[in-house]
Amino acid sequence: MSITTGYDRELMEQLVEAGLPSKPSKLIGRPYRFGYESGSHLQILVGTITGIMISDEGGLELEVSNLTFTGQKLLGIMRDQDRGKWMAHVDAQQVEDRFFPGRFDLL
Repeated sequence: MSITTGYDRELMEQLVEAGLPSKPSKLIGRPYRFGYESGSHLQILVGTITGIMISDEGGLELEVSNLTFTGQKLLGIMRDQDRGKWMAHVDAQQVEDRFFPGRFDLL
């Protein structure tokens, strides 16, 4: 088995587990919507998926065209493997301020 085959399988498994198309070519360039609601605050992002990142530490993270979320630099939209929830991942000083759970949909 080549390294590429192992990477391809891991990528496909992560995408399928998240309910996304198994082929990156069917995902990159697709429009998406992410909604976050907290109390009386509602934020909705609509943009384009520009990249896919998978790591053994963070799981699946989608790079997106939007640059900010809640006034902070948006790093991506990621899926929490343990809870199966989507969240916005922002560049914040405090760990507890880095993740905003919400709803993710392909459009």
